[in-house]
Amino acid sequence: MKHIIKEHSKFTPTERRGIIGLVFLAFCLLCFIYMYDDLSHPHESVFENLSTANMSQNESVQRDDSIQVRSIEPSIPSSKNKGLILKTFDPNQISKAELSAMNFPKKGINTFLKYRATGKKFYSVDDFKSVYGFEELESSQLKKYMRFPKKIESIKYDTQTKKPSRRKVSRYAIKNDSSSATTHFKNKYPIREIIAEGSIDINTVDTSVLIKLKGIGEYRSQKLVEYRDAIGGFYHMEQIYEVPNVPDSIITMNLKYFSIDSSAISKVKVNDWTFEQLRRHPYIRYKRAKALSRYIREHGPIESQEELSKIIALDSAFVIKISPYLSYD
Repeated sequence: MKHIIKEHSKFTPTERRGIIGLVFLAFCLLCFIYMYDDLSHPHESVFENLSTANMSQNESVQRDDSIQVRSIEPSIPSSKNKGLILKTFDPNQISKAELSAMNFPKKGINTFLKYRATGKKFYSVDDFKSVYGFEELESSQLKKYMRFPKKIESIKYDTQTKKPSRRKVSRYAIKNDSSSATTHFKNKYPIREIIAEGSIDINTVDTSVLIKLKGIGEYRSQKLVEYRDAIGGFYHMEQIYEVPNVPDSIITMNLKYFSIDSSAISKVKVNDWTFEQLRRHPYIRYKRAKALSRYIREHGPIESQEELSKIIALDSAFVIKISPYLSYD
């Protein structure tokens, strides 16, 4: 039996170290609890004494402060009663040092100098007192020493005398005297010519005629001519809306003056043109020019619009749009 107890009561070195550590921790915990109970009561009494001392000290400080405030308040001078040592000065020319020497408020001096630096002119005491920091200064005291420049009054021109005499010409005189009528209606901008509807052939007109239309200047007239020449001419009015950098509202405004001569359209020789020539056409471009060139190279010349529509790479809308421009000769 003793032998069995000895075998079970044996501990390894690691277990023995663990048991010793636990015993040591338990001992330290008991010591800490004992010391905390002894030390907590004195601290509480110290804190209680300190709080009572602070309360009594605050009451005494508040009493002293009230006494000091009452004794100090009457001695604070107001801005109105502050002694100014004034000398004759012009607020538009006086310097910062001179203002400080006359005991003007510092805030007012800085604001005054910034305000004057913006170009502000002072012509009265009220102008001077409008500066932030100078509002409480006495006007009667300032009037004795301030000098102001004379205010320049704006010159009013009599516009009635400058009206040209041509405005006084009566309607009767204009009707009977053609020379006076021309001088009367002569204006800075020339009067536009009266253009008949449908009188401008859009396929043959040049920029000198187009600039006479309302809303179409040199730039837009040049764009119209450039686009017309690039596609070979217009065969339908709707095509004019395709012109880049010309608003649709301008086209609609002047559409009634245009007419179209379809015989002036220049044709595209689809079987003779090179790839570079085809791709520059605004309707054909790169991919369609490549498809056309490949088809002609592989199958020979295109004979008709029906054969053109059989090319898979070309959609029916494009075939209808480009057909008036193609020549199969």
